Amino acid sequence: MKKLKLLIKFPTAPLVLIILISFVIRVYNLSYNSPFLDEAIYLVLGKEVLGGHWQEAAPFSWVGGMPLFYPPLSAIFGNFGIIGARVLNVLLGTLSVYLMYEFAKSLILSGKEKTNEVIGLVSASFLGVLAIPIYLSRLAIYDMLSFTLFLSGLVFLQKALLIQRPEAMQRENRLFLAAAAFFFSFLAKYVTLIFFPLVLVWALYHSKKLGKTAISAFLSYFAAPLVIATTVYIVWNFSELRHFLTDQVGDSQNKSKEILTRFGTYTLLPTLFAVFGGLALLFKRRFLILTVLLIASVLTLAVHVITNSLPAVHQHTFLSIIFMLPIAAYLFGLILERRWWFGSLIIVFTLAITFVYSQNQVRELESSWPNTNTVMAYLKTTTTNHEKLLSFEGDVTTLALPNLNGKNIVGVFDFKYKELSGENAYQQALRDSYFDFVLFNEDSNNETAKTVKNSITKHYVPQYNNHPFVVYKLNEK
Repeated sequence: MKKLKLLIKFPTAPLVLIILISFVIRVYNLSYNSPFLDEAIYLVLGKEVLGGHWQEAAPFSWVGGMPLFYPPLSAIFGNFGIIGARVLNVLLGTLSVYLMYEFAKSLILSGKEKTNEVIGLVSASFLGVLAIPIYLSRLAIYDMLSFTLFLSGLVFLQKALLIQRPEAMQRENRLFLAAAAFFFSFLAKYVTLIFFPLVLVWALYHSKKLGKTAISAFLSYFAAPLVIATTVYIVWNFSELRHFLTDQVGDSQNKSKEILTRFGTYTLLPTLFAVFGGLALLFKRRFLILTVLLIASVLTLAVHVITNSLPAVHQHTFLSIIFMLPIAAYLFGLILERRWWFGSLIIVFTLAITFVYSQNQVRELESSWPNTNTVMAYLKTTTTNHEKLLSFEGDVTTLALPNLNGKNIVGVFDFKYKELSGENAYQQALRDSYFDFVLFNEDSNNETAKTVKNSITKHYVPQYNNHPFVVYKLNEK
């Protein structure tokens, strides 16, 4: 018990250790694979934004967040290559571990300060070693920026609601910072919008308990800024947002089973621990906070099932995990409170098992796309600046071949040729020997891939073959 009190009195040392270990896990071997397609897309778009000619790509209709926000940040760090772009998310992911500590601690799940401190430390520890938080912290896409800002909003909001005798503007400032953080998390990635109603209701409930002054502060400095800013953005960008949403939902096949399986795969351990922590909270009659955390934990899953949207389910489990972890950590806090050495061993052992289990998942995720380094090296040595290239790797090729005019690199998403579009355009262009090179991915099995494969004439000769990539070159004879 004395050692537990010492830990609570001086939490800096264990917290610094947790953050340091989390950083090392995330920064290690950032060259694990060539750029993922989405990484390349945001890097290329970010460079176009910084160059002032992003309008040609019409990004507001297909990017899942405001295209003028994350992509330029990624491009700035991307001046140091793909590793530089990933470092940005390493820093954000490490910051999220600290924010997890602050959020879980400030929920006040226990009536004892020392137990709440342990809940914060254990929650941060698990966020530091779980697969999806690690994976997103090492991948240069917009999720980590959005989720870190979302966690910041939760922390500022909880801190504002905990103040009993605030100094001048102390509560108001925190409420406004919370509103700003939530709004910017929405701009970074639109998915966090689904939590806004729950957050608003939660803040209103606690403001009513604090009195009329707190309600006035809530309405003026949190609810109004958040609702007005979000509404203005949605109205201003309504048609593009509707186009984006249409592309994300409404799959003709029922994907519920796949959605549940993927969600369960990456939340298995947090869910298991949260079941026992939830039972402990029920025993302590903490019904309200448990209900809110459980609703928040299943909200992303429910939205994916309702919209029948499979893409990004594994990424969005991060948003569920941050609400599961405080519930799970509550049980560990109770054990540690009663049996210091036994509780410490249980926590260390559980974290070790979680880390090993998660590392296998991280390796699978980080190797889920083919490595393009070798084929890009080949193309870099065989192209100058005028050839036309049809590439199944799209912006990955643009990023890897700065020597080739980007306008001459055509992907497999949207192409127009001689008043033709789609598959007809690819078919006719290949028959006319329009492209000098074709980078084909043999694992692609969509209709465009079939059209390209069937339209490659005898004028194109294979020059490079290393599964899954084949490079065809136009025979000039």
